[in-house]
Amino acid sequence: MGKARVAPIKVITVPRLKLIAATVSAAVSTFLKEELNLKVDQEYFWTDSQVVLGYIKNDARRFHVFFAKRVHKIRDSTDPSQWLYIDTKQTPADHASRGLKVGELIGSNWFAGPKFLRNRELITIQECPEPIIGDPEVRVLKTMLTQTEQFFSRFSRLSNWNKNLNVVARIKRLANKSQSGHISVRERESASFALISIAQRETWEEEFQCN
Repeated sequence: MGKARVAPIKVITVPRLKLIAATVSAAVSTFLKEELNLKVDQEYFWTDSQVVLGYIKNDARRFHVFFAKRVHKIRDSTDPSQWLYIDTKQTPADHASRGLKVGELIGSNWFAGPKFLRNRELITIQECPEPIIGDPEVRVLKTMLTQTEQFFSRFSRLSNWNKNLNVVARIKRLANKSQSGHISVRERESASFALISIAQRETWEEEFQCN
């Protein structure tokens, strides 16, 4: 079965066109398996773009939306190990995009495929290059490192627990715009719960983030 698509009017890069072709190939495979009452023992896919192979077989990189969606579709219906590289001169797919005269088409590999398939040559898994550094299709991960003084560490400067309670109680008064005067027992209890909560969150920060 042969299938071709017309390139979009909007100019896009060659790797994107090659990835679209690979997506079509995976879709054709799904279609054939649904329509044919045949048991498929082995299935392989070839592309003449090593860049696309690198995208399909890569697990570590994150891609922009265009590539991410199509790579996901390909990997959803095929296994990366099924994808192999074929030299451009041997692929019959170019006949559909570049065009051939009738005489050239009859003598081409459009109907029979590459010779190595007809000869049933042993298929070996090939190594694929990693996406190059600076590839515009690979999403750049940005991290920001900030250093701040932990809130609880400030209270270690005070000499004892009672002073810490009084400080927190007065801070809570300011926040709640409460009346002034002596610190009540209830305010000290509320301040102690606040200090304990802060200490727990700073000590078990990762556990709190998981919840």
